[in-house]
Amino acid sequence: MAKQWGMLVDTRRCVGCQGCTVACKAENSVGLGSFRTHVKIFETGTYPKTKKRFVPMLCMHCKKPPCVDVCPVEATYKRNDGLVLIDYEKCIGCGYCLDACPYDARYLNSDVVDEVGGAVEWGGKRSYGKADKCTFCAHRLAKGIEPACVNTCVGKARQFGDFNDKSSVVSKIKNDVLQGNKMLMKASDKYGPLELGGLSVLYILPANKEVFNLPSLGNGEIFDGKRMVKVVGAVAATATFAALGFSMVSSSIGGSDG
Repeated sequence: MAKQWGMLVDTRRCVGCQGCTVACKAENSVGLGSFRTHVKIFETGTYPKTKKRFVPMLCMHCKKPPCVDVCPVEATYKRNDGLVLIDYEKCIGCGYCLDACPYDARYLNSDVVDEVGGAVEWGGKRSYGKADKCTFCAHRLAKGIEPACVNTCVGKARQFGDFNDKSSVVSKIKNDVLQGNKMLMKASDKYGPLELGGLSVLYILPANKEVFNLPSLGNGEIFDGKRMVKVVGAVAATATFAALGFSMVSSSIGGSDG
């Protein structure tokens, strides 16, 4: 059976140290001001009974990724093992995928860097202005090493493995989550099994998912990426023609004044 890589994030164990953020940037040479993963910090409750909550965020590697649907040059694609990756040679930096992602997990590169670890086989050189995001450290997986963020997590809030391997930790915990194991899910909620056809990142939350501003994208609300391409394309075309028309009018007025 083919592998299905996935991550389980137990936010109850996250201490908000941002170690995963730093490890990811160092491992993947992420440019200044950009992040493949980061930890969101929320404050819940009403003073004086307040509490900080931490939620690690990254690309969800969706089963039905809207970023794949909107890419006009098929630079973003989904592998059989569940990873959603980018062919940097094909990417034209249009930004459609950034707008399509409901998790704000993508960015445009601000630097020109060589893919770390000889990852040229799934993307090559990451150039200025090209789209980028979390790859689950695909270059490490190819060598049998877990993602950098998982390796560095001091609270073991992140677990990674093959969901199709019934003996793996992630598969066992996922089954417990989906079956509503009372000990595991005590006073908590889950996020990921239904969103966009199912996510490769499954969250265990200590409170209702709305508290963490996670988008509600159930089976009945799957993003229509192809429709967005048409809408965005039409808007872009309209804006272009309007700009050209304004330019022509301005030139005409300027010429008559001379």
